[in-house]
Amino acid sequence: MHTLRAIKWFLAIGWFVLLVLLLTACSFRDAPAVATDQTVHIPLGTTFLTPQSASSVFTVAWSPDGKRLALGYADGSVQVRNATTGKIDFTVQGHTGHVWAVAWSPDGKRLASASWDHTVQVWEAVTGASLLNYRGHTDLVLTVAWSPDGKRIASAGSDHTVQVWDATSGNLIYTYRGHSGTVEAIAWSPDGKRIASASFDQTVQVWDATDGADIWR
Repeated sequence: MHTLRAIKWFLAIGWFVLLVLLLTACSFRDAPAVATDQTVHIPLGTTFLTPQSASSVFTVAWSPDGKRLALGYADGSVQVRNATTGKIDFTVQGHTGHVWAVAWSPDGKRLASASWDHTVQVWEAVTGASLLNYRGHTDLVLTVAWSPDGKRIASAGSDHTVQVWDATSGNLIYTYRGHSGTVEAIAWSPDGKRIASASFDQTVQVWDATDGADIWR
């Protein structure tokens, strides 16, 4: 009799412990994750800003300080917005063709835009005032990049050339002609001594940023 009572008591305690464990597990499963490092985790696909425009947006770039966004539109306009509120700082309509690429100067004070109208234009990044209009290309300009020191700009596109020019005066320094197809991407090395270019001719070429001499292709 005592043995049977002890077994019943043991089973009752066991079921109670199991119930507590199940409830605890459910609580941890449903509780929101808390990052111990206080990092805010944003779900993938979150939409922060949907600026309304009558024209397609072809390109976007963050300012170096992360506070602004530059946008290039199909109607030829360039726009700068506050990256947090979406408020428009300025809009400029300097191009007559699609704006395919925008790039901030390293110090964030200037903005370059490359267009299908064969030009690259440089803007003052606070007011949108036009600083210069580079007209060295003979076809669509698809990419633009500042040198790390902000003194030179490289631009390239459908004329198969990469042109390096002075970011203040707009004077051409040299033209690289190593590609046989459209050049759609260019990048300066961190020390500013080399440039890499990618082309529809199925090559990536690396060359001296001072004079355009081939390093490898």
